[in-house]
Amino acid sequence: MGPASPTTRPAARRITWRQLLTQTSEWRGTLFDVPWWADPQGRHKSDTPGVAPGTRFSYNDIRTNLCSLALTHLRGEGNAATFGARLLVPIRGRAGLELARPRPDEHAAR
Repeated sequence: MGPASPTTRPAARRITWRQLLTQTSEWRGTLFDVPWWADPQGRHKSDTPGVAPGTRFSYNDIRTNLCSLALTHLRGEGNAATFGARLLVPIRGRAGLELARPRPDEHAAR
């Protein structure tokens, strides 16, 4: 089925880009074998009642990754390339700029 599998396809089709980008999508499903409610920052439970997309803000790492994956599929390129071309270059950023990625040992120190 692919990396992302929504709980119900019709519900997933009603979600807009604005809702994905503003964390109001209420998307429910599994992304890379991680269920939507598993994000510890979101403090959700698997039986948390849903609301209509666009109704409430709810930060969720899994949904952020879904947005990133959807953008990658839409643009046909990685998000670093999109970010550089669509944001950094227009504001006179350096073309080919690489986004810094933390080293694995940096996370352990936090």
